[in-house]
Amino acid sequence: MRTILIEDEHHILGMMERIVKEEPSLEWIGSFQSPVQALTFIQEHPVDLVFLDIEMPEMTGLELATYLPERTQVVFTTAHQQYAVEAFNLHATHYLLKPITEQMIHNVIPRIIQRYEAIQQKNLNQSCRIQFLDRFSVRTQDGNLVK
Repeated sequence: MRTILIEDEHHILGMMERIVKEEPSLEWIGSFQSPVQALTFIQEHPVDLVFLDIEMPEMTGLELATYLPERTQVVFTTAHQQYAVEAFNLHATHYLLKPITEQMIHNVIPRIIQRYEAIQQKNLNQSCRIQFLDRFSVRTQDGNLVK
């Protein structure tokens, strides 16, 4: 799974980067201390998983999560318990409280993989309807016209 890390504390970012790089089911593709730079990267590159700090300058992790594609999983990392309900309302895969340990990340991997496989299966089951008599049109499985 293509994974990025967004964390404004340099030492935590380095430690998490090392752990993610060693995890065989994750493919590290970037680390960011700026949520704005991370959002720009996400808009240009497909990302399956984001480890996302909540309290950061420029933009909170909760705000950033509202801009992520539905298929992108989020594991929030924070020192603050009070954001948990809001995080799960944003469909967080998990919520890790700092200090983050290697074991905490390894423990969340099975949940991440399970959700990733469900997302992939959902994408495989999507279909569309193509009409080519009278006039050409393509509609999604929900009946929406593809332009």
